[in-house]
Amino acid sequence: MQCQQCRRELDDNESVYRVATGYFGDHYRLFGGSVGSICAECALATRTYGEFVSPVHWKQQLRAPEPCAHCSRPVILNGRRRRPLYVVCGDRCRTAVYGRRARRRKDHGVAACLPE
Repeated sequence: MQCQQCRRELDDNESVYRVATGYFGDHYRLFGGSVGSICAECALATRTYGEFVSPVHWKQQLRAPEPCAHCSRPVILNGRRRRPLYVVCGDRCRTAVYGRRARRRKDHGVAACLPE
């Protein structure tokens, strides 16, 4: 997995920050949406107006790391936003988790709850 801001390849056990930036500015363009997966260096960098501007505001409350529902990588979410149904580290894991959910629903023919 790559950091969506600095494009650095992350180790398998390295924490990922899932940050929501809104629908405006350069981060929406970088992340391809309003939520991105970035490394700790980019998330905790001092706020600058240069090449790397941290999308994590210093007043944000961060949650304790939770494992990704697909690959078990530690994921740190913003504490002020509602916790998602499935905590995922990035787009590939989100696609895998929701694809698995859709296949289970199709196999059972009903809307099934998915306890892990």
